Amino acid sequence: MVYDREMRGPAKFNAAPLVNLSKEHAEAALDLLMKREPLRPRLNATAQQLESLIWAEVTKLMAWPPNVMITVRPAGESWTAICDASSEADRLRCQGAVNRIAGVLKSQFDLES
Repeated sequence: MVYDREMRGPAKFNAAPLVNLSKEHAEAALDLLMKREPLRPRLNATAQQLESLIWAEVTKLMAWPPNVMITVRPAGESWTAICDASSEADRLRCQGAVNRIAGVLKSQFDLES
C-alpha cells in the first residue's frame, strides 16, 4: 500500500483524464457531437403542413409583406421552400428567413409524397 508523505493513510491519487484535449480541440469535438444526425427518425409532413410551420416561424421573426406565398416542393431526396412575392425586394427579404427556418425543419421532417 502507498502512504502519503505524512503517513496519515493511503495516498489519494488523482486519476488523469483518459484523453487530454486542449480547449480548442474539446470545443471542436463538442461541435461535431452537436451537429450529428438525431437518433430518432424524422417525421413525415405534407407540403401544406410544412408551409404552415414555416409561415408561423417567419411571422414571429418579421412583419410579413402582403402578397407573399410560401411553397414547399420536393428536391431530390429532400424538399425545398420557395418564397414568392409581387416585388423582388420582398421576395429576397422573405426568402432568407424562409431558408433559415426550412434548414432547421429539414433535419426534423421528410416531405410526405
